[in-house]
Amino acid sequence: MEHLAASGIAVEAVAITGDGCSFIIDSRDGARFASAIDDLNVALKLHDHCARVALTRTATDWPLPSLKRVMEAFDNEGIGVVHLTSDATALTVLVDEREADRVAAIFSRFYQPAASN
Repeated sequence: MEHLAASGIAVEAVAITGDGCSFIIDSRDGARFASAIDDLNVALKLHDHCARVALTRTATDWPLPSLKRVMEAFDNEGIGVVHLTSDATALTVLVDEREADRVAAIFSRFYQPAASN
C-alpha cells in the first residue's frame, strides 16, 4: 500500500481473500501499478476495460437479492464476473465494460418498489 500511495495511485477498493489480494484502480494507472509492485514477490493479473456496476439500498429499501440469485442470473446470461462484493447496503460487480448494460438490466429485475402505506 505504501508503494501505491507513493506512486500516486488511487485505490478504489481492496479485497483480501485466501486466494490473494485484489485492487480496483483506474486502468490508466495500470503501468504505474505494475511498476510500483515490481520489487515485491507477487504475480500481477490485469483486467482492462472493466465496468463497475452497483446495486445499493438504504435501510428503508427492499432487501438486496442473495448472491446465489445474482450469480444464477449472471450464469443464465453468460456474463463473466471479474470481481463481486456485497454487504448489507450494496452489491458491486466488476465485469467487462461491454457487459455493463446487461448487468444493469439484471440488477433492475431485482428492483422492488417500496410498499405504499
